[in-house]
Amino acid sequence: MPLPFCHFFEVRAQDGTLISCTVIDFLDDGISAIYTYFDPDVSNFSLGVLAVLKLHRLAIKYELPYIYLGYWVKDSAKMNYKKQFAPLDLFNGESWQGLDLVQLDSLHTGPA
Repeated sequence: MPLPFCHFFEVRAQDGTLISCTVIDFLDDGISAIYTYFDPDVSNFSLGVLAVLKLHRLAIKYELPYIYLGYWVKDSAKMNYKKQFAPLDLFNGESWQGLDLVQLDSLHTGPA
């Protein structure tokens, strides 16, 4: 099945109002989440998590082994949803480091 070059998907309210959009890129070995944005008034809907689940479904459909979620800033409340998905690799400034679930739990996220 040929891969699309670049794509996006939207989430809309029942009245058609756009509440979330995820821009993605298809790579040879996976899908890269370029950017996800959503209406902050509906942040309680976990739209970041929904976007990752949709990416997972697309990866299965196109038989791609990886999903790249992009940047994760550990003290950013808006990005905390990414911590829920393992395995997680972090770039430490020199190389990529894989983290297991115990290491993820020990990472400080959000206010102290």
